[in-house]
Amino acid sequence: MEERGISPSKVTYTILIDTFVRSGNMEKAFELHSSMEKSGLTTDVYTYGVLIHGLCITGNMKDALKLFRVMSEKQLNPNDVIYNTMIYGYCKQGSSYRALRLLKEMQDNGMVPNIASYALTIDILCKDGKLLEAEDMLAKMLGSGMKPSDSIYSTISKAKHKDILKVDIME
Repeated sequence: MEERGISPSKVTYTILIDTFVRSGNMEKAFELHSSMEKSGLTTDVYTYGVLIHGLCITGNMKDALKLFRVMSEKQLNPNDVIYNTMIYGYCKQGSSYRALRLLKEMQDNGMVPNIASYALTIDILCKDGKLLEAEDMLAKMLGSGMKPSDSIYSTISKAKHKDILKVDIME
């Protein structure tokens, strides 16, 4: 493309970055991102979201959080998709504390959690054995007028069953 005198647009770069992210080649994705910025194009929320997604699915939450914070420094506010991606990454790592902290930050920034936000946090709370907190999260969800999915109810039901089994085993 560049050999023909055509400069790639931000959209073109982002599509290529996303392609490398999906193939698991984060090194190449970041090389392209660097080329994009060197060419004078600025990174937007969508491009950051693609990179953050790649870092989260590869378990690199340290760098995902750095990039997430860089967005704020550049006055680019993460959207609900990016928050949910970060929450997913922390849940995948088993870090309910960080996932819940991001959920609160999301709300503090005026965003309303969606079903995915609640499903992710309820799931990690149940996996951590924090059933009461998971039920509180479900109550907040219901209180906000959202209808939980069947999988959310199933997650809580399974956690209650495990809790009952633990009590039976201990007795």
